[in-house]
Amino acid sequence: MDCVFCGIINGELPAYRLYEDDKVIVILDKYPLTRGHSLVIPKKHFENILEVDDRTLAHLFKVARIVAMASREALGAEGVNIITNIGRAAGQVIFHANIHVVPRYKDDGLRITASRKKFSEEEKSEIAVLIGEKIREHMK
Repeated sequence: MDCVFCGIINGELPAYRLYEDDKVIVILDKYPLTRGHSLVIPKKHFENILEVDDRTLAHLFKVARIVAMASREALGAEGVNIITNIGRAAGQVIFHANIHVVPRYKDDGLRITASRKKFSEEEKSEIAVLIGEKIREHMK
């Protein structure tokens, strides 16, 4: 397997490690969006966050929350974005599940916004029904 994150987890590739336990590793992003941009990565290989088991997922987000708090305290960040990318269309580049913790600063120049879309009431109703049905299927 040619997975960069697996290489880091196994100690074969270098990274600035911020935290590690039996389930996750936290590293600084090699190509950060802002000062302190870090990644919370499960040690077990999952292609994306949708494949992660519930217990590991809960731990990942718990650690991401702690990393966000620590970034605000240690670096004086005024805000934090917590992001995960699923699939190429969403910007996923390394196909190993991870959560980005991106500290935000006034005038940091980072923009994670796009023009908002407008949908008709009919379209919104259809979308709500389609997604709602799938949510109920997955909740069973």
